[in-house]
Amino acid sequence: MAAVSIPLPSSWPDRELYSTVFETHVVGTAGAGDTTIAGFLFGLLTGMSPGDAVTAACAVGGSSTEAADGTSSVPGWLEIKRRLGQGWRRKAATPGLGWSPSHDGGLWCGPRDALGPGE
Repeated sequence: MAAVSIPLPSSWPDRELYSTVFETHVVGTAGAGDTTIAGFLFGLLTGMSPGDAVTAACAVGGSSTEAADGTSSVPGWLEIKRRLGQGWRRKAATPGLGWSPSHDGGLWCGPRDALGPGE
């Protein structure tokens, strides 16, 4: 981010977060990684918290798996936000030792996370 002169908000440094994926009917995974990164950058550049940006990333990436190509099943942000608001479930997974669940079911804080599970 420093290379393009975009300062990180004070809530971003020293964060270590993990998110489980959202439940979808997987048709294809082509482009899922790229769309996940796009969702993360969207969250960062629109001022989301780190946890919300990670959630946005996984939601956009999850949406992309619902079609054979990488983008045709990714709706606009308002639709993704609606889906999240309706309780879109994440798959159960535990990242491993030292990780603590966040207040958001599906987000985990790592052992070196600056804020810990209360994020």
